[in-house]
Amino acid sequence: MAITVTQPQRNNISGSRITAFLDVQLDNSYPSGGYALNLNSYVNNIDTISIHVVPDDGAFGAINESLVVEYQPAAAVADRKLKCFGKTLAVVDDQTTPVAASAVGALTQVDATTDLSGVRIQITITGRR
Repeated sequence: MAITVTQPQRNNISGSRITAFLDVQLDNSYPSGGYALNLNSYVNNIDTISIHVVPDDGAFGAINESLVVEYQPAAAVADRKLKCFGKTLAVVDDQTTPVAASAVGALTQVDATTDLSGVRIQITITGRR
């Protein structure tokens, strides 16, 4: 499977500035090294990228709360990638309350083949036409 990218609304254009809004639904098998995603196909000259992991109260709630997503443009890596990072979570003595992630484990890239199908990300891209 692959990620699904949709545009929930039209691009906002003001003079030479353009803002694009994307919804990204992740899949059930995270690829080693991240998801290929070229944001330049939505905004040619990117100035800023805002990434927001949408909260989820369902089965993926704990994953969403500890997930950090970053976008690496081609200047940083060979291919443009959307990478997901998480922290190891542990539980306290009652075995039900998560401990603060930073106290338990370091931020590391999600393992290949991890199921992230319940994770939705909103991306806002601002730049010039």
